[in-house]
Amino acid sequence: MPYAVGVDIGGTHFRLAVVDETGQYGIIKKFASESHLGPHTLIDRIVSAVSGVIEEAPGPVAGIGVGIAGAVDHIKGVVRFSPNLPGWDYIPLAEIMEDRLGRSVLVDNDADLIAFGEKWRGAGRGYENFLCITLGTGVGGGLILRNEIWHGCGTAGEIGHVTIDRHGARCNCGNYGCLETVASATGLIRMAREGLGKGKKGLLAQRMASDPDALSARLIADLAGQGDPWALELFAELGKALGVAIASVMNLLCLDVIIIGGGVSDAWDLFIGPLRTEYARRVMPGTRPEAPVLPWTLKDAAGIIGAAATVFNKEPKLMNS
Repeated sequence: MPYAVGVDIGGTHFRLAVVDETGQYGIIKKFASESHLGPHTLIDRIVSAVSGVIEEAPGPVAGIGVGIAGAVDHIKGVVRFSPNLPGWDYIPLAEIMEDRLGRSVLVDNDADLIAFGEKWRGAGRGYENFLCITLGTGVGGGLILRNEIWHGCGTAGEIGHVTIDRHGARCNCGNYGCLETVASATGLIRMAREGLGKGKKGLLAQRMASDPDALSARLIADLAGQGDPWALELFAELGKALGVAIASVMNLLCLDVIIIGGGVSDAWDLFIGPLRTEYARRVMPGTRPEAPVLPWTLKDAAGIIGAAATVFNKEPKLMNS
């Protein structure tokens, strides 16, 4: 049985594992991206980690699939731009890795490959058309149309950079008011800091005042779970922003389902109610009146499985087995 290595590169961490052609995977190894050190330092770390798991693979490795946040030329394996990875401008990632590893390397957008993995072995099984939204450091999106990844001109599915407020905060992509400025870990932190400056009170304000470095999306979620009104308000804003964006997507494409994953989606119960309420307010009559939203099921393995699947497939067409 052939194997592939799936790699998922994010703004905070990268993960990888050996995957077989049935979608079964070994131990997922996780490393800090340390993206502030630049692309070539991160590539060195990825190559070293991939070499290690190849040596540990139970059989021959046919190739490596890589998902990375940002705009990717999946045909040439070039990372054109990554808003959350400084310096990743027209980096020929596939070529560099192939030269150093001596194996075929396929590179695609990380959210596309998360959608690909969920379609093959996760929440997307049985659906021909869906959008997978990933809520993490930023907001990614992978679009599946007629059982295939829809790349469009190369950057299709980037719902995180759809404008929901043209007078909103500046995004890492350079635009203003993107969904990512609200519905992401960095968006939650930004809104929390703005709120503290406006005199917000409560547990979150107390923690931020006593230990500013402790502020994180996880802290906000934990305090929201304890009933802190301001923390709950921040997740409500996140849910409303998602509801606006999903209603627009459904009005345009009328998809079968929307799948939501990423680390921030662990706080599902904190934002799903406001999401559904806002969706119902904005979706066009005659479209699906209730938000057809599901949580991902593969979790951190989704991007790894999707990346490995491209190796077995050689093209971004989904395996229907």
